[in-house]
Amino acid sequence: MINVFEEKYNNSIDAVLNKISEKNWTFRKANEIKFEKKYEIKKTLWQDVYEIKTDKDSPCDIFYLAFPKIFPYAPCTLLAHPSNYKKLKGLPGVDNEYIICVYDYSVSRPNPTIPAEVVIDLIEKGINRIERGLKGENKQEYLDEFESYWGLNTEEYLDVYTNNLKDKQVYDVYTTSNRKFICSSNVFNIKGAKEKAILFNTEYEFFPNEDVDILKLLNTDQLSFFKEHKTINYLIINLLKIKNLIAIKFNKRDYWTLRNHRINKDLIKSLMKNATKVKIKIFNDFYYWERAGQGKNISKNSTITIIGCGALGSNLTMHLLQLGITNFKLFDYDFLKYENVGRHIGDISHINSYKTDVVKEKLIFKNPSSIICDTYNENFFTKLKEEPSLINSTDIIIDTSGDSICQVALIEWLKYSEFNGKVILCGVEPLMVAGHVIIIDKQTARQAESLYDDMFLYKNRFIKEPQSKKLSGCNCSYIEYGGLDLQEYVTKTTRIINQVLNNKQVPMLVCFTGDLNNPEILKNNLKFTYRLETDKKFNQIDSYKNYKFDFSNKRWINYDIYSK
Repeated sequence: MINVFEEKYNNSIDAVLNKISEKNWTFRKANEIKFEKKYEIKKTLWQDVYEIKTDKDSPCDIFYLAFPKIFPYAPCTLLAHPSNYKKLKGLPGVDNEYIICVYDYSVSRPNPTIPAEVVIDLIEKGINRIERGLKGENKQEYLDEFESYWGLNTEEYLDVYTNNLKDKQVYDVYTTSNRKFICSSNVFNIKGAKEKAILFNTEYEFFPNEDVDILKLLNTDQLSFFKEHKTINYLIINLLKIKNLIAIKFNKRDYWTLRNHRINKDLIKSLMKNATKVKIKIFNDFYYWERAGQGKNISKNSTITIIGCGALGSNLTMHLLQLGITNFKLFDYDFLKYENVGRHIGDISHINSYKTDVVKEKLIFKNPSSIICDTYNENFFTKLKEEPSLINSTDIIIDTSGDSICQVALIEWLKYSEFNGKVILCGVEPLMVAGHVIIIDKQTARQAESLYDDMFLYKNRFIKEPQSKKLSGCNCSYIEYGGLDLQEYVTKTTRIINQVLNNKQVPMLVCFTGDLNNPEILKNNLKFTYRLETDKKFNQIDSYKNYKFDFSNKRWINYDIYSK
């Protein structure tokens, strides 16, 4: 019986060797070659190894080419020859086992239909990488390998949450069940940091490749500072030119040596030999917005005041963080209850906590290096009366309380206050039939008053009063709607706020409709207003659309919230 895989293997090997001959390179089988005493050819992985001589000068004149047992369905391995290894050691792509890394096999695969072409490409690219490394033309590859070295093969991890890495700074190292971290301010409120880290900045640059005594990175002043602080466990060095951190941890015996002996260069050298490298990651604005992205086009210095930290307010705050907003003032005097958890950003571990504290915690754990958040567990107007200058630094006040009386009071206050920012009033209707956003300033405050009737109810609502008891609830601000509908409303509202922050022309009143045909409307005996029935009939108001209010004609018209 013919072994199909064996036949494929032999035919592929023949094709490769023929291609090598066509390039005027030579080859010979080298299965018995040993690289060094502790490292032999991995026969368990490779079936055949060939010595390949190219037409290049040393150290690119000779290599080993190892074929796996399932070649061409698995890639070949290119290895440095022992006679050249000393010249190649330390170059990007050359590891301690002589292997020359050319492809990232986590994202690329060999093509079994053209094995000869694939192998020749492997050798040529390997030669090219070595030549570039010897000439110092692949700086980024050095930096990538440098970062990989300090991130691999270590069980020690340390996170750094700060935007400002100051030279000669001592940090507390906090420990939780799953990680260790440093924070410039104790935002996590964790007690009992038992370890210390010392940080130094250096302009030294590791390029081209060289063996550098880590002490060369520290100047005389930094070494003196190091000597003054004996109770440290971690040494962190911030490599400014390549924007990288490296860290080591001293073992317990060396820790006591630091405590009980005079520190000098020889002692520090000894400590370095026994130290453990640490995988360290800095978490700051640069890395956060590298992925988050949306906030890059607006001012990070904007301050937002949120009135109401329930389902709507809490979710909107987290969306604003994605815009780049990191300064918040939060107002809400209520506690998180079991019935709130389904739509709120908090979970059951936060039950009976102030809603403002829950939102603050979530913000901090999302971006611990930047958040500035003041919380007030009391009525907004009560606090404002006590401290009128409280919102002087605020750019936008957003009411998400769902209390129309509070919104009317905000409009009245805005008319006579010295506040020159924007006020945004958010509201949603039962079953998320519709949600509106009102954007006003001092000049439009009087016009906004006309949006509420004598009973302080929003005039342009879609659903008539009264609501059923279930839908109105004991708490007048409670409104029934689903979590998905909430997310849609919050996302659209955030886009409107983004336009306001970027000083774009935004309509005073915007509305987002939900499912106007929701069977629950009829089931709960809810009826649409005469205005909506008219708009549906003559102005084609439909479900899941965006509209702005035309004050001159008193009707809703289509609005593109993505318009620039």
